[in-house]
Amino acid sequence: MCITHSPRVWGVQLVAAVFDPKICDVWGVKNVSKIENMAIQSDVPVLLISGEYDELTPVKWAESRTDNLTNSYHLIFKGWKHGPTTNWSNPCAMQAANDFFNNPTETPKPACFEQIGRPVFKTA
Repeated sequence: MCITHSPRVWGVQLVAAVFDPKICDVWGVKNVSKIENMAIQSDVPVLLISGEYDELTPVKWAESRTDNLTNSYHLIFKGWKHGPTTNWSNPCAMQAANDFFNNPTETPKPACFEQIGRPVFKTA
């Protein structure tokens, strides 16, 4: 079977689709090797940064990779959604990334990390 993974378009996630092999033949789609779907295993230092309320790449996805990435550090930013390091919108996340790049063998823990609080949700 030919399986395609649809990209995110205009903020809407398109569903992955399975097509009849004849259509894949028309497109000239080749099967990828089995290694493409195998989990990476590495001891190279890796920093995983998650937002506590991330609906696109949930915290559990990063947590599920830490066994295979033996020198990984996972920081979960309280109160954040997707992309705590995007466009410097969270200077603390960017400081953590910078600390990691400067010393990838130590867990990055900038002072600001413990000071981040969760938002207060109010109901009517």
